[in-house]
Amino acid sequence: MDKQQAEKIKLRGEVAIRELVSILDVDHLETQCGEAEFLAVKRGIGLAIGIIDTELLSVVYAQYPELDPIKE
Repeated sequence: MDKQQAEKIKLRGEVAIRELVSILDVDHLETQCGEAEFLAVKRGIGLAIGIIDTELLSVVYAQYPELDPIKE
């Protein structure tokens, strides 16, 4: 991938992560479902974010370390 493609992939990965986190803000989700159900949703979100980070963004950062916000 070239750098322009990497930047687009990074941006879309970050947007996907923000969208996943926003699930936790859905109409009183935490208070309207049981604790076990809410924890399962949180776990699913965490797993999805982890995959995006380790399987997608890490590929971008390996090739273009200057795009990694942690390394800035």
